[in-house]
Formats: sequence, structure tokens, C-alpha cells
Amino acid sequence: LDVESPAAPEEGAQLRMQRVVDLLKDVKGPREALARLIEGAARYKLKQPEQARRCLARALELGYHKPLCMTLMAELHFYELGKDRVALGYAEEAIKQRPDFVRALWIKAVVLSELGEIAEAVDCYRDMLDITPGNPTVLLNLGDLYFDHGQPQRALDCYRRVLGERPG
Repeated sequence: LDVESPAAPEEGAQLRMQRVVDLLKDVKGPREALARLIEGAARYKLKQPEQARRCLARALELGYHKPLCMTLMAELHFYELGKDRVALGYAEEAIKQRPDFVRALWIKAVVLSELGEIAEAVDCYRDMLDITPGNPTVLLNLGDLYFDHGQPQRALDCYRRVLGERPG
């Protein structure tokens, strides 16, 4: 389901996502968990945080793709609801269930950085690099974290690795 695909020229992404929400909001039965996950993600994109939270909580309650649901809950709580510690809890639980889930590690690293827990954030970025070696986005963020916290030589090492992976 690609809500970013172009439809009628006068119809934007927001309208397409709202149509997805409208189509899914009353789904019950065996596909309800999937419907709540997609509806929650769409409502999150539509900046409807409380409705998104309820949908994702229902998907979790139904046991559907728990690591993904918990990661979305972490992102929602961090970016939209401003609840850093709650977000961290969801991210950590997602990682317990799926230790190689880079998206959960990413939100955990971002939250830890924001909370000033730099060593722990660095550990998350390193875990991501163990899973996706040479990942330029992870290396850039790790480099920025080092640079922002007075470790320019380590930052430079990260930036050089990015250039090695993606010259230019």
C-alpha cells in the first residue's frame, strides 16, 4: 500500500492518507490488527497523535508485529507527545523482542542523545553498524554525535568512512 503514489493531480498525500484512515477505521475481525497498525501509522503521518496512539495500542493488544508497533509507539511518544522516557521504554521492549531491528535501535539512540546519555547512544549506533556495516546514515549521525560532544577526531573517522562508502 503506497499512499505516496500519485493519484488525481488535485489530490495530495494528506488526502490519500485520510482516505486510508477512512477505509480502515471500521475494520473488525481477523484483519483488525493489521488495519489498526496501518491506520495508526497513517494517523501518525496525519499528525493525529492521540488517535494514532489508540490504534497502535489496539494492534499491540491484538499481538500484531509487536516490535514494529512498539517502535512506532516510541516514535510517536518522542516526536509528537514529548514523552522521552516512555519512548525509550517502547524502543527497549522492541529491541528485546527483535535485537536486530535497526529502526528500534535508531529511535533509542535518538532518545538517548536527547536525554544526554551519550555513551549509551553511541552503543546503539555501534549496534546498528554491526547489523548494517558501513551504513552511511548511521555513520553520519554517529559522527555528528561525536562532533557535538567534543570528539572531533572520532567524528572525522566516521565522516571518512562515509566517504569510503559513498565517494563524493
